[in-house]
Amino acid sequence: MDAFLGLIILAGVFKSGHEDLEGLWNSNGTESRSDVSIPTRTVLELVGPLKNSNRNITADNWFSSIELVDKLKEVDLTYVGTLRKNKREIRPEFLPHKTRPVGSSLFGFTNDKTLCSFVPKKNQSVVLISTMRHDESVDTESGKPEIIQFYNTTKGGVDSLDQKCANYSVGRRTQRWPCVIFWAILNISAANGYVLWKASNPKKTHEKEQIY
Repeated sequence: MDAFLGLIILAGVFKSGHEDLEGLWNSNGTESRSDVSIPTRTVLELVGPLKNSNRNITADNWFSSIELVDKLKEVDLTYVGTLRKNKREIRPEFLPHKTRPVGSSLFGFTNDKTLCSFVPKKNQSVVLISTMRHDESVDTESGKPEIIQFYNTTKGGVDSLDQKCANYSVGRRTQRWPCVIFWAILNISAANGYVLWKASNPKKTHEKEQIY
């Protein structure tokens, strides 16, 4: 029962846009609000130790926004990530259209940001934002922009975690969202536990190690 209530409180914190339980209510007893979105605040919290290190952050379209890019720039971090096509900052020319040929690329530049749109298939487009690269370089072999090539190279951590969680998931079909959250926590904890075990026992192998 305690775990169940804890999950409800945790979900309430994230849904309400608060950093912690103390921020769920302010001193007046009314619900408080943050000045940044949940995806942006999540990234800023995770990259806290990397501030002012001049490193790059790669993330998918759930996190990507102009707001996040500007916040990261303030702490000397660059960003490369896909953008959802409903972002109002994206001009219509960068969106999918039947007149755009397959394999074509379109770039847009500001003083510190680059917008890249690539057409992998007919009537489709992939839109990325970057503060790391500011050119129209295209890979001669694949025909893809260098920004997309870099994104594909550095996004592997998230894809690897998803794969590990999916291979041996404890999740079951259910209509109860607390169970979904709890099972996701167990899956990620198991994957993280394996990574820590590998780091502390580099010379040991396991007969079922191939599952990861």
